Amino acid sequence: MIFDFLDNQILKNLTKKENEILNYVYNHSEIVSRMSIQDFSLKMNTSTATIIRFCKKLNLSGFSELKYILKEQNTSEYNNLELYIQPETIIKNLSQDIENTALLIKEDNIKQTIYEIKSTKSIHLYGSGLSGQVLDHIEYLLLSVGRQKVYRYETNYLGLKMAKTLKEDDILIAISSSGKFAPMIKIVNIAKLNKATVIAITPSIKNQIADIADINFRFFGNTRKNDDAEFSTRLPMFYIVYIIFSYYLKNRGELF
Repeated sequence: MIFDFLDNQILKNLTKKENEILNYVYNHSEIVSRMSIQDFSLKMNTSTATIIRFCKKLNLSGFSELKYILKEQNTSEYNNLELYIQPETIIKNLSQDIENTALLIKEDNIKQTIYEIKSTKSIHLYGSGLSGQVLDHIEYLLLSVGRQKVYRYETNYLGLKMAKTLKEDDILIAISSSGKFAPMIKIVNIAKLNKATVIAITPSIKNQIADIADINFRFFGNTRKNDDAEFSTRLPMFYIVYIIFSYYLKNRGELF
């Protein structure tokens, strides 16, 4: 994969725009391999010079070499289907997602989240589908540490009704695997308008929910589908939750 030759130092040195480019390449390698640098720069809303600098940071000669690697990668994946069932490949890809997610976690965000959890504010959890499982785990952890006033909403209808009642002494924790889910964007917007504190977990790519949230944790992961059913791993999300609660319990002098 394109990420096989990246190390942590390279990832740390990427700008916000370059991270956005990297995520697009990661999720749309076949499309990028067929694009011209001009088309790609328009798609990413940046200059060709930025694309070239991005390639240089990846220790590539330029966009042509990036396309070559992507084409080789895609050809190899299509010609060697057993690649998808090799346990070491699955483990490697998941490990890569976790390592890259770790680079995006900011200590200030963790401290701010713990501050909010320790407050007397009501905590509202909103999310659906597979991402809802992460919120179920957050609810369990909050209740297990004795946190009161925790409320969980699963449907868009209930989420919207909840958002309209929020106020300054409320916290909304929202999780999205895409950051582009229209009902969630609406709910988060309403929560912000009502001056509630919004904590979000969203992909590392630029998205509206991340832009709206007061505290945002970003995760790295490839969107995966099978017969149009989305089954992307939520492991990086669970990892973020684990880190937050590990800090929280360490702050209380307890083991997680």
